[in-house]
This record gives sequence, C-alpha cells and structure tokens, in this order.
Amino acid sequence: MKVSSLDWHPRNSIENWHYATPHNILNQIKKNELKSNETKELFALLKLQSDIIFTPEINWENVDEYSVFDFKKNGYVYYQMPKGIKRQLYEVIMEINSDSNYDDYHHLFSVE
Repeated sequence: MKVSSLDWHPRNSIENWHYATPHNILNQIKKNELKSNETKELFALLKLQSDIIFTPEINWENVDEYSVFDFKKNGYVYYQMPKGIKRQLYEVIMEINSDSNYDDYHHLFSVE
C-alpha cells in the first residue's frame, strides 16, 4: 500500500493517538444518563488519563523518592505523548467543572 505525504503524521501527533481522546470520552458521557454505570466508567477513564497526563515533572534533586513507574510515566508524558492531548484534556476538564450537571464528578479533577 502506497502512503502519500498527506497520510503521514509525526509520531507524537494526535492523529496517531490510538486511544479515545478526551473529546471522544466527553461525547460518550453526554450520550449516557448521568447516574449510569457507563458514565461512571467514562469518568474513571478521564480520571486515569488526567492522573497520567498531568503528572508532575520529576525533581532530579530528590530522585530517590520516585519509583520506576514514575520515571516511565514522566518520560512518556514529556517525550512521547501527542501534543494536543494535554490541551484537549484540559478543555474537557474545564467544561466538566463548569457544568453543574456534573457536580458529583468535580472532585475528580484538579488542574493547576
């Protein structure tokens, strides 16, 4: 199969993201009842994305405080994650936190 230059995207572009984007997840949340199990699972997925994507940068002066998982997570977020995902997740969290329909879920997200 021949790939044209229009089909090519940099490795860490959002077009190469193989998972549900934050916007995809929010759209699914809007399609479900607020108290449904599906909605709870979708918020859990957003929380997981948030915990990974908004991981703090490693303080190299206190390197002994971090686990191997912390190093892998940090390396992924700062060097491999698509550039638009963090912005998209931030937008979704701001939309959720500004909507009173989602009051039960506001405690899940804090974005500095």
